[in-house]
Amino acid sequence: MPPQPTLQLWQLLLPSGEVATLPLPGSVEGEKYTLGRKDCHVTLPDKAVSKKHATLQLTGMQQQLQLLLVDEGSRFGTTVNGQRLSEGVARELTDGDEVGVGTSVFRVRRLVLGFCTSGFRPSDNDEIADACKRLGVRPTREWTNATTHLLMPSIKMTPKLVLALAHACPIVSPAWLRLCAARSVVMSALPDEKAAEVTPPMEKYAANMELPADVHHAKPERKALFAGRRFAWLPGVPASSPPPR
Repeated sequence: MPPQPTLQLWQLLLPSGEVATLPLPGSVEGEKYTLGRKDCHVTLPDKAVSKKHATLQLTGMQQQLQLLLVDEGSRFGTTVNGQRLSEGVARELTDGDEVGVGTSVFRVRRLVLGFCTSGFRPSDNDEIADACKRLGVRPTREWTNATTHLLMPSIKMTPKLVLALAHACPIVSPAWLRLCAARSVVMSALPDEKAAEVTPPMEKYAANMELPADVHHAKPERKALFAGRRFAWLPGVPASSPPPR
């Protein structure tokens, strides 16, 4: 089986608590983003940060997206893990790196997201096709170790729902994917997977099973709950419902 297509993102965890997320949807290879005190993609209100302090550049293909940092001749310099960068020389960043600009310090985080769909009819695929194209990713119908999010039009009991619960993966509606694809500014985190607007509605027969209202939330304790257990999924669903996929 070929590897699951994934969406790779880079985040800057800024001192203010804000999160900058790269790249923006629709970006091209080699896209550059400015970092500085004012009028930049990533802004840091620090007097020791130059107006245009550094540049961030994304290179490589989606599956191996690299993040480069270049100091643009800043007055007080740029460091990565305590090592000062030479002006104009690119430094590749890795997950967990600590970047210093002026007196501000932030961490770099790499995200790799994989999307699996469940409960979609063929006619529903158009609902997420545009968002996927803009993000440069393709959801799969098969659950893999790379799956981080389960997309469902409504919450129903399917084998993939059980897998998402066991692996503490968020269960979201197509609206979450559309919001990700609609991001237009770097200084923004990904949509909250627990927000009501991205929560799949509960199907009637699933509601009758008295599932908790927050069943779609990722809960790490479920990993221990399901550890070492085997599940047998028997055929047969309510006649009014389509067969799960």
